[in-house]
Amino acid sequence: MRSLGLTRPGEPLHGLPDDFALLAEDIPDDPEDSEAGKDLPSEVMRQICEHLPSLAGTKRNGNENLVATELLIDTGRRPTEICQLRWDCLQQDTTGQNVLIYDNYKSGRKGRRLPISQATAGVITRQQELVRTDFPRTPTAELMLLPTRVGNPHGRKPIGAGWLSGRHREWIQSLPEFLVPTRVEINGQQITKMLPFDKIQHLPLRLPAHLLPAAR
Repeated sequence: MRSLGLTRPGEPLHGLPDDFALLAEDIPDDPEDSEAGKDLPSEVMRQICEHLPSLAGTKRNGNENLVATELLIDTGRRPTEICQLRWDCLQQDTTGQNVLIYDNYKSGRKGRRLPISQATAGVITRQQELVRTDFPRTPTAELMLLPTRVGNPHGRKPIGAGWLSGRHREWIQSLPEFLVPTRVEINGQQITKMLPFDKIQHLPLRLPAHLLPAAR
């Protein structure tokens, strides 16, 4: 600021004390990058949620694949952020609101806090109980919320985002066609028909977080 001449008489910062300093931590964080995409039709989201339990039966890490997908739907966070959640990622703020603690790797911000619903907190606590049972000798501070079940005797290694993405694509492809109401014109008449939704093109791994709890 001084090098730009802003503290000279007549400039905006004239009179600024010599011992004034602006540190990096004094600068407010930018708004969290949500990378919100196009919402999926509510009918498609309903059908996805109806089939969620089948994810638990997918090959290897089935339960972790299910929990990760539920958290992706509920929070809208990136797959890497979900896969890297620690066992103790669930906290409560001073008002009793459930908060998810995660690291935003894209922006290099650790310990981000995201308010979540009681239903989402329930998903996390159930997973915590399972992991604690499966890895009883590992301190919770060292456990991952979504540990891989391969070559991981102590629960310290999480499932990978690439692995989760692959299982998610396989799962989506294995589901029946998603039929959605679509307006079409036949013989000059506007009618609504149930047509297949292009799920492979329009269903990314990172599902939108607009899902109502009643649809889960």
